[in-house]
Amino acid sequence: MNKVTAIIIAILLLMVVGLGIGIIVKTTQDKPTILGDVEPTPLEEQLDMKMENSENIELLASPMTVSEDCVTKTLTAVIIPATAEDKTVDWSVAWADTTKTENVQDYIKVVPTGDGSNVANVNCYKQFTGEIIITVTTRTGGFKAKCTATYIGVPTSIKVSSTLAKNENNVYEIQPNSKSSFLIEQESILGDVKAGGYNNYSITTKGVGSVIYSYYETYRSGGSNWYDTSDTIYEYNDIMADFITITQSGNSIVVETHEPIEDYYKTLNIIDGGRTRAYKDKFRSYVSDCYVLVTVTEKTSGLSTSFKVAVAKQ
Repeated sequence: MNKVTAIIIAILLLMVVGLGIGIIVKTTQDKPTILGDVEPTPLEEQLDMKMENSENIELLASPMTVSEDCVTKTLTAVIIPATAEDKTVDWSVAWADTTKTENVQDYIKVVPTGDGSNVANVNCYKQFTGEIIITVTTRTGGFKAKCTATYIGVPTSIKVSSTLAKNENNVYEIQPNSKSSFLIEQESILGDVKAGGYNNYSITTKGVGSVIYSYYETYRSGGSNWYDTSDTIYEYNDIMADFITITQSGNSIVVETHEPIEDYYKTLNIIDGGRTRAYKDKFRSYVSDCYVLVTVTEKTSGLSTSFKVAVAKQ
């Protein structure tokens, strides 16, 4: 073989390798995305899955999904080279710590989409400690790649609990001039929340409903009178600070109620030599039921929940 021929052959080999690389790249784009290229979400971060690829197998992972009893991540084993005639593989799952006696498949099962398929669903049913290793092995050549799964347990939802009971409108009614505490709790779809750094809470409040305030007089001689022309509708959001205060510290929320709405008046004047008591902006009636919508947000995860509180009617 002369020098010119050798150069031509080398160029052709480079072109073939380049085409092969092109196939792998296209597969990466069209098939599941490599873990790490996907921005993590609370669902995604239930498991940390580290890929240990080899020269012959590249493991790709889809974003995590959730079903009734588990979370699922789909793994695809890309066989290299793409021109390999036999791309069938076998999947297995085992504890990294071989001394563990628990059945690993109570926690994670690997379900291929078919016999020898290079695509398998990794189903995680509950939280676990330690590491679980998922291995894919080619039937021809026995080449391997691995994925090591670790349970992280970031929150997937938050809730607010109380010893109080809700009324028929799903509102916590609190007696006037009292305090009640509410607890913010985190939940994970697979079990306990293990990950730290998810306790950055904030709350917002919004009053809902409206009332009518009016001018009102009572007389020493008996009787009383509402002045209908003074009726004014007030949105509860604008006046709720007179009746309820809501504060938050850490994972605790305290609701402190003040006087009943029905007892409210802005000012009281004694006129006519003490014969008349004149009330300005006195509560007259409800236009609609009044309550406060409290929204709790965990800033790190962006998770939020809401609940309703109200001063109990008298």
